[in-house]
Amino acid sequence: MVSQVMGEDSQTESIISWYTKYTLESSDIEIYKADSEPQFTGKANSPEGFKVETKSETVERSFPGIDIGILGLFPYKFRMVRHTALLSGLEKGATYYYRVGNEKYGWWSETGKITTADGSKDVTFFHMTDPQSQNVRQYERAWVNVLKTAFEKYPSSAFIMNTGDLVDHGDNNHQWQYMFDTASEYLM
Repeated sequence: MVSQVMGEDSQTESIISWYTKYTLESSDIEIYKADSEPQFTGKANSPEGFKVETKSETVERSFPGIDIGILGLFPYKFRMVRHTALLSGLEKGATYYYRVGNEKYGWWSETGKITTADGSKDVTFFHMTDPQSQNVRQYERAWVNVLKTAFEKYPSSAFIMNTGDLVDHGDNNHQWQYMFDTASEYLM
């Protein structure tokens, strides 16, 4: 589950968040400006000219031992680590490619892309709400199809603003995983 959002200043900041199992406490990022196709090396980096601040915190999550969609029984609680990377000092109107993960263990995410705002007053974005579903098939049929269609019709859209009801039950980690994983192509 990786997601990328704008920072306080959309022209120079971005925030990337992801979760890992509780034993993977350190967080690394590998990021390159898109002057050319990035050659990822598996080594964490902080390019000259901008700042990368990472932090990790242990959080408790749960999922139902028995999940019948609209109702879960016998919840199982477990720990995960939430990682956050705040990137600041990025160039206005620039594109960057990144991966997050852990250099020591050689674990890296798929490649994500950040494009900072260029200061233009005209911005196309999607306002969405209520993608909630109960299982992975429902997220694939509804949520992902809406995103795919939206980006096909408006490929230059800058971001998605989602105003709620992302999952059917906020305490069901499976539903969060379905929502993020099925749409990862659009959320990274």
